[in-house]
Amino acid sequence: MITHILAALGLAVCLALLLRMALPAAQQQRFDAFWRHVGAGLRRAGLALQQRWQAWRSGTDARRQAQQAIERAKGRSRTAADRDGNVIRPRSFRKDDDGKPPTLH
Repeated sequence: MITHILAALGLAVCLALLLRMALPAAQQQRFDAFWRHVGAGLRRAGLALQQRWQAWRSGTDARRQAQQAIERAKGRSRTAADRDGNVIRPRSFRKDDDGKPPTLH
């Protein structure tokens, strides 16, 4: 199967070069410019694909590292605290019920 594909590609290249040789000089330059343009487009597409692949790979790695950092940070919170939605108040900030003001030193 792959040998047939490679043979067909080789035949196509040979026919394209034969066609180029049969063209006058001005049309040969246009033919060459066209294929240079196609080659440049393929290179740009390859670079874009490579950049997307690298971004995807680094994005998954960054998400994994961020999740690990979050887990480490959650494990470090040893201070007792009251949570009310996204507000976190340490229990040491609570007022006493006996009405005495908290000591400031």
